[in-house]
Amino acid sequence: MDNKPSKEISRRDAMKILGAAIGAVALANVPSKWNTPELAAGVLPAHAQTSVGAHTLTPGPDDPAANYCFPLNSTVTITPPTPGILMRYVITTSAGVIITSPAALTGTVPTDGSGIASLDVTVDSFSFTIGSTVTVTWTFENPSDGSGSGAQVFTSAGSGC
Repeated sequence: MDNKPSKEISRRDAMKILGAAIGAVALANVPSKWNTPELAAGVLPAHAQTSVGAHTLTPGPDDPAANYCFPLNSTVTITPPTPGILMRYVITTSAGVIITSPAALTGTVPTDGSGIASLDVTVDSFSFTIGSTVTVTWTFENPSDGSGSGAQVFTSAGSGC
């Protein structure tokens, strides 16, 4: 009998053999023809749908016949009502309209216990005409509090006070 001594395989050679075997298995399972990927759509469970933003917002109603001689009161309501949520406002106007209050055309206002944030906007008494507009756009300051935006538009029914 011939007793040939067995040859030891080095760790490096074992890794090469293992890699080749894994590659061969992977290639054997590759389809011969590629198919168009399928897109599956569905409805998220209720807990997943509400986890993105805890609140939604609804701006106050537009005022198509606003009296600019008095402060305009812009509001936003969040659902569910939660106090202390910071709401960001951005005020934009039609040409020539000057806002005297608030001092900044953008800022934040916290919601009250009813989930309402309120902002008084004062227009310079001689800077508007019939049809001038003041728009207050509301968003959440912190995206984790909620998502979406909404605007409230005040259209002047007169010209000057």
